Amino acid sequence: MSTDIAALKQRINLADLIGRDTPLIRIAGTRGGEWAGPCPFCGGQDRLHVQPAYGGGRWFCRQCAPRGGDAIDYLCRRERLTFHEAVSRLAVLAPTAQPAFQTNSRGRLPTPVWRKARLAVEADLPLFVSRFVVLTVAHLDHDQGNNADDILTCMCQRCHFNYDRPFNVARERVTKRRK
Repeated sequence: MSTDIAALKQRINLADLIGRDTPLIRIAGTRGGEWAGPCPFCGGQDRLHVQPAYGGGRWFCRQCAPRGGDAIDYLCRRERLTFHEAVSRLAVLAPTAQPAFQTNSRGRLPTPVWRKARLAVEADLPLFVSRFVVLTVAHLDHDQGNNADDILTCMCQRCHFNYDRPFNVARERVTKRRK
């Protein structure tokens, strides 16, 4: 059975793989981000660095593994596996997963999948639908001086406007008559 190693590396998020063994903190957001944490091999604090979007993923320890490697190298070192065993293990971990990081022709990271999905959903929505809901406090008796708990209720802005419409129309008529 042949395995496309480059595609396999693209499907594995190296930060998630290494993050199972050691806590990682994001220290940079450029070029796909960089994470740092204690090294699971030598135990040094903040020596391990992970760059999951760098050429299919890259990790290194400033103390024990300055050259580091990719996901395959990490598994080989962590579990003392051969290259073929590590590739098989990674193939089991990510059989059908989508690539964690892909770059476009300019070498830039594309729009994240969650943002593309949100934009697609927003494109299908009618123009009058808002993404945000504003909650307001409505006085059921239309008297803003009466703040008893049984008189107050929470409504979205649109429902509050519709609830107050008859009262506002009547108040507007009174105001026009006075002028």
